[in-house]
Amino acid sequence: MVLENLFLYVRDVFDISSGFSATAIGLFFLIAMLGEVYLQIPLLMESLWLLVGYQSRVNNIALFNTTLILLTAQAGRQASMLALYYFFPVINKSLSKFLVKPVMNKPLLKLLLKPIQINRFHRKHLAQDHFDTRYLSSVPATLGMLTWLNGPIKLVLVWRRRLKPLLVGTLFSGLVFDGIYLLAGALFRTTELSIAYLPAVFLAVFLAFMYVQTKVVKNVPQV
Repeated sequence: MVLENLFLYVRDVFDISSGFSATAIGLFFLIAMLGEVYLQIPLLMESLWLLVGYQSRVNNIALFNTTLILLTAQAGRQASMLALYYFFPVINKSLSKFLVKPVMNKPLLKLLLKPIQINRFHRKHLAQDHFDTRYLSSVPATLGMLTWLNGPIKLVLVWRRRLKPLLVGTLFSGLVFDGIYLLAGALFRTTELSIAYLPAVFLAVFLAFMYVQTKVVKNVPQV
């Protein structure tokens, strides 16, 4: 099958079972770091995690590389959040100079929150004059980051200078996200299905994850 041959080719190029894969580790660091600020190719990381999970049980070398890649990806996310945390005031201040009528004197925050300003979470917690960050402690922040509120929650934590919940939430939400696709790839390998069916597995996991997100997001404001 053409599709099967294509995936086999990609797997061979992205091989983590024959030795230490510095290229794969560096690639995941870069993709994870850029992905945290939404500089990414849609669904690229999810697809790569499936391929890594598919190879993770081949031998001990693959398992070792998978562990390193997983940890490296989290390091990339942390690096991205630290950079945003420390550079945000400078960027936000610079942008405010170019706006004729800056709103709340926080132009970058307003720009990135605009797409979600009509939803219940924003109306209840972000639109208040005195934002109560008790709702964005580590546990609710982690849950929120597993939803489409990921970016706005991180931005609010940066804005409110809440470094600990920002890093803790980023770490554990990243581990959950990556672990789901890794596990899906590993479980797929235990079946007798051709690798050509991997897109179907990806679609099923993606839809299931989206469904869980809709359930989680309803509880974030009440946490």
